[in-house]
Amino acid sequence: MKSKNKSVLNYYQEREFNPVPIPVETKDEWKIQRKKRINLLQNHLRIPTNYLKNKHVLEFGCNSGENALVLADLGAYLTLIEPNEQVISRLELNFKSLNLYNQIHELSIGSIEDYTPKQSFDLVIAEGFLNTLPNRDNLLETLMNICGDTGGLIINYDDRYGGYIELLKSFILKKLCYLNKIDFRGKESLLLAKSLFKRSFDNLNTSRPFKAWWEDQLVNPFASCIWSLDEILKIAEKQNFFCYSNSPILPDPNIYQWYKNIDILENGNVSIMQAWLNSFAYILCGKKELSQNFIPAQKQLIESIFDHTQFIADYISKDNVKEIKIDFPIELSEFLNTLNHPYFNSLCEELKNIYLVLNNGSSKEIIEQYNKSNVLRETWGTMLHYVCLFKK
Repeated sequence: MKSKNKSVLNYYQEREFNPVPIPVETKDEWKIQRKKRINLLQNHLRIPTNYLKNKHVLEFGCNSGENALVLADLGAYLTLIEPNEQVISRLELNFKSLNLYNQIHELSIGSIEDYTPKQSFDLVIAEGFLNTLPNRDNLLETLMNICGDTGGLIINYDDRYGGYIELLKSFILKKLCYLNKIDFRGKESLLLAKSLFKRSFDNLNTSRPFKAWWEDQLVNPFASCIWSLDEILKIAEKQNFFCYSNSPILPDPNIYQWYKNIDILENGNVSIMQAWLNSFAYILCGKKELSQNFIPAQKQLIESIFDHTQFIADYISKDNVKEIKIDFPIELSEFLNTLNHPYFNSLCEELKNIYLVLNNGSSKEIIEQYNKSNVLRETWGTMLHYVCLFKK
């Protein structure tokens, strides 16, 4: 159970679990990792690789350093702060094996809350944990203050809208565990999850095995710590930061603008949020090939999904909550049908059916309904989001 005395680090340590076991031992593994990371930095977050050469980069929560390796290989000078002492030996081995250890200027065991910077940085990175911290809003402001005058900040987070589908799958698993008297976070839950989700999971281009996803996403109480771009940009505005780039990539508000029209630059975060609303169907379902059918999300839908995903997240995080009723949001049903496409119509119908059986059906009926929900089974949404912020 998540509590104020626990952290996501405690969860990983107690279960002796590496949430992102990225292999880099062989030449081919390192080549793949390097390509994936450069794709994120350069093509999604619009940070040219040559920008990083001789730049001072601070990364919090670098785990065993597989992502930081790419920064070092691109010429960045690294300050690495990692709270989990268990991964430090692997981190040092990774850097030494690729002759990149000299790129580390400082390696410390500690937390983001305890770190006192000796300098400002060209780029600050905090991946995989910031949204799980109870004081995340204040810490986000702290990270912005560490950036230099022209510095940037990269964070990622579990998105409350893009994560709707995965949160629902976690809800389904927990309900089945309750009906079958199975420990939601135990080994029998893993076997049940495999029977439900593994076939479609294997079709995804992931960097980690199914067990790691189950342990880090489906049953991790801290996976309930969802956030959103809107919440983040409201904090950024106060610190005079703007949204430079995102992953998933949002349509560029400047794309059809004459360069002399600078109004959109003056109001950049508002324009980004409008692009986000225009892309809401993709954020929700992850189906970019259907983008021509997207229509903007309205305020009532956003508020409804906000409340609904929080309801699911609270259920997942608390071990003492066993039986609960869940309603399919009317606003979501109307939105999916308004898109007027066979995929979205089918998804809407399958969602209605799964909600109905979750409230009234047996374990067998829930499993049967999910297994025949072809569209829902193959839909994953866009749970993990990145945002890159720079000073205005």
